Parts: sequence; C-alpha cells; structure tokens
Amino acid sequence: MVPLRPPRRHARWVFRTLTTVFALLLCGCAWMPSPLNISVHTGKIGDDVPGDAVARTINVQITPVVRSVEPALRPGAASCPAHLDISEGKVGHCTLPVGGIAVPIAVTSGKEFATFFVRIDGVLLPMSKVERYLAAHILREYDVRATASCGDPRVRVIAVGSHIRCAIRGKGIPGQIEFKVTNAAGNVFIYRFPHMQLRDATLFGPYLTLHRAGRPTIMPGAVLAALIRRTAIDTEDPDAARMLRGLRVDCPARADLTGDRHVQCSVSVDAGTMPYEAWIDGTATFQVRAQRTLANTKRISLIAARYYENKLEAAQLPRRVSVDCGPDRVTFIDRDTKLMCRLDAGEGPRQLTISFPNFPSNSVLYHVEPRH
Repeated sequence: MVPLRPPRRHARWVFRTLTTVFALLLCGCAWMPSPLNISVHTGKIGDDVPGDAVARTINVQITPVVRSVEPALRPGAASCPAHLDISEGKVGHCTLPVGGIAVPIAVTSGKEFATFFVRIDGVLLPMSKVERYLAAHILREYDVRATASCGDPRVRVIAVGSHIRCAIRGKGIPGQIEFKVTNAAGNVFIYRFPHMQLRDATLFGPYLTLHRAGRPTIMPGAVLAALIRRTAIDTEDPDAARMLRGLRVDCPARADLTGDRHVQCSVSVDAGTMPYEAWIDGTATFQVRAQRTLANTKRISLIAARYYENKLEAAQLPRRVSVDCGPDRVTFIDRDTKLMCRLDAGEGPRQLTISFPNFPSNSVLYHVEPRH
C-alpha cells in the first residue's frame, strides 16, 4: 500500500483524542487483546533458534489472542524458517495466516538471557471493525447515518503512519473518508470532510479561530465539559456506554487554552473521579487526555475467558472457561490497578490477577496463581 499525502486542510476545526479502533492493546505473554498488536516473550537467544519452536509459540500464544479479539478471524498455523538467526540485533521473520493474508511476525532477541521477542510487524486491522468504527464516528461528528466499505483485503497489516481511504455512503457525505494510523497501539486520526460542518462546530469553532490567530483563548468551562463528556462516552461497548451516561464533568469556570496552556478537568462516575487534561495543539485541534481510563468488568471477564478458551484449544485441550471479576460495573484503570478475579477451567476455581503495568499503552497482563 502506497502511503497517501495527508490533506492538511482537512485537519482543521477538529475536536479529537487519539482514538483506538479496538479495545485494549496486546503486549507480552498472556496479555489481553485490542488492536491486535501482539508481542510475546519466550524462547532463547542465539544464531540458531529452531523455527518450529518459534512457530509453536506463535500458535499457542498469539493465535488465541487474535481470536479472542475478533472471533471471526481464524488464524492458521504459523510458518517459520527451519532456523532463525536473531543474534547481534538481527531480526527473524515468520508468518501467520489470518483472513486470507500472511501476517508478518518479527522475531528478535529478548531483553533477558534465553528469551526471544515475537511481535506482529505492523498494526493488524480487521476491516469489519474499522467500518463499524468509521460509521459511528460520522454519526457522532456530523450527526449523519452512513455505511463504510473498505474493500479487500478484509484483514490488513498497516505500517504506522500509513493512510487508508474507505468508501462512504450517507446523505450529503463525500464518497471517501481517510484516516491515518498514528501509532502501534492502533490509534487513528480521521480527517474531516472539508465541506461539511461538524456537529459541534458552533460550540468550539470560534475558540479555534482565536487560537490559530495567536489571541487569548478563554472558553467557558461548561463548553469544554460538554466536549469532554462526549469524548468520555465514546465507546463501542453498549454496557459501558449505558453506565457512563450519568457521568459528571467538572472544569474551571474559565478554561484558558491560550497558546500551549493545558486545563485540568475531572470526570466522575460511580467508581470515582478521573482527571482529564485538555488543550489546543499547534494545528488548532482540541486534544483531550485521560490520566486514567475506564473499563467495564463484565467485558474484561468475557475477553479473559475467551482468551483462555482459545489458548487451551490451541494446546488441544478444549474446554469451557469462566472468569468472574465481580459485579458488572465501570472501574478505573491505571498502572497500579489490579483486578482480583476467579478463573475456572473445569478443575476448580483459581485466582486470576489482571493488571495494567504499561499504562497508558493499554496493555493488560494476566497472572494465574499456581496450585499448592
């Protein structure tokens, strides 16, 4: 795919956060899913790493995670050369067949002795999820119902910085929409339609004009709070969206966004309060960043159970798995969060600890207590 030159004029008058198309980034051994950017630590360092050992690692560790993120994806068996040389910074290469394409897998030496590092070489995007997300984005930003079609292949591995164009059908909508993959976590920047007015343009457009001109930019706190509230409830999970409808956003009465100044606000739900930071960047774009993030415990439980079911199936030990992380609720997530859950794979319950050590990268680590 040839990267397209971004139409910079389209990026004006935009309110956004970096938006992740999927739920949670995957990184590390026994990690929870998201934009299908996956890595696993295992194996040994050397100039003669057996390819079949690397392939088994991919099949047992990465394949179940891909399926837990998008059940419609049915990866085949990984393929590696008979021997891989990953000594002295060299990179080995394997492939994993997913959705009709050969997904490239990079193999490098791990940071610790006798380990190697396996990762998808790019950002793996199922187009079905991209299309649903683009349609939701257009409804949210322009208040227009539309359908998106990104064509074939239906699964793609995208390099960070690449641009994708998809066809769009909807009343008054131009024929295409373009977005850019901004980082390995699957965040995207969606370029606006140049001749369509954003739903909230009358709210924030004048302040962007002032900021672009280098003039003092003082926004009423209630306006900024309304924009943050809409961002906070931007979720594809209907259960989480339902629980977030009653959230409260508090900002200073006068939000000074002049130049590079940042404004601190807070979002409150039943689980507690989450700090939010807002500013206008050099491209006259509103930016919002949460210092913690929200997650739905029911959703976390279901994804964890699906991950372990797929992992057992890959090991030819298929069985039903249940994970219970407590009552269905919205909770806050940061690098210090640990969810104490119960995992049962048919041999009695065991304690499962879910933590988020690499926050804000959204990676999630599972740890099952051994039997004594």
